[in-house]
Formats: sequence, structure tokens, C-alpha cells
Amino acid sequence: MDGQGDVIGGWLVALYKALLWKGIEPFELLSKSDICIDEITNVGSRVPVSLCNKLFEQSVTLTDDPLLPIKVSQCIVATTFHALGYALQASSSLQDAFIRLVHYDRVLSSTCRINLTEDEQYCYLGLNLNVSADNINRIGSQLELTMLLSIIKICRDLSNPGFAPVKMYTTADARCVEQYEAHTGSTI
Repeated sequence: MDGQGDVIGGWLVALYKALLWKGIEPFELLSKSDICIDEITNVGSRVPVSLCNKLFEQSVTLTDDPLLPIKVSQCIVATTFHALGYALQASSSLQDAFIRLVHYDRVLSSTCRINLTEDEQYCYLGLNLNVSADNINRIGSQLELTMLLSIIKICRDLSNPGFAPVKMYTTADARCVEQYEAHTGSTI
């Protein structure tokens, strides 16, 4: 991808589904970006992170919905991430799923790392975003939120619907913090 970072096409598939769910026709948005829905649904499809960021930002503007990452994350299932998703589903515990997620984080994006630390009581997942001088390989705020919310959704799918992280550190729109906290069950 010409030295640019990339993300798995599944992020755009989920965005596409969320836009349809909201009653918006996403074909025009995707076609302007030379993205074909058939191509991004193929196993192993990758999309430049800069294009993915742009489409997420445009979608939030188009829908006038700063909470769009919640809708997108609700369109995510473990198998959205192909083999990684199956590995997560085969995990014997959330801790095992976290270990697999950390080990194969490059499947989700080549531009960030997921780290796991543990103490006697908790496991801590950290999504470390790469920062470059031109920010071309940086995960944007909408995609970052979608990633975090998707991890929470998958944890809920794997364990129980009441799963909630203890705390989240992220860049949520200040107008929406209460809604994100209500959705995640944790403080932001």
C-alpha cells in the first residue's frame, strides 16, 4: 500500500452496514472513494488507513451523528475479522481472547499495536496508535472509537452482555461522553 498503513476491510463492511441500518445509501460514498463493497468483503482485503479514516469522518458528517461508532460497532461480529475472529470465538476465556487479540493485532490494522497487561484483579488492553509526522498512518478518532467499542461488543458476545471495561481512555467528542459511558458501562 505504498508505505501507508492499512486496516482490514471489515471495518468498512461494518460502516457500510451501519449506514444502511440508519437508512442511508452508502454506495455513492464508497464509489467516490473507488471502494467496491465486493472487494472489501473478501478475506484478507486491506484498505489504506487514510481512506478508512476519511470514510468514517465523512459518514459521521453525512449522518450528523457523532455516535455513529456505536452503530458501527453493533455491526461487528468476531467473524468480521476472518481467522482472527474464529480464534477469538475459540478462546476458552476472555483472557485467552485478549492474548490472541494482542498476538494478531496486525490483522485489525498495521498502524496500531494492542498491548495486554495484568494484575491480580484486572486485564488491561491498550490500543497504542502509531503517530507519524504527517499523521498519514494514524488511526482517526472515529475509527479509534469504533475499534474500542467493537472490542467491548466482542467481549460481550464471548462472555456476557453485562461486560464493561473498568475505564476507557480515548478521544470521544465532549458532547457525547455521557452517551458513550452509558453504552460502555464505564467512565471515559
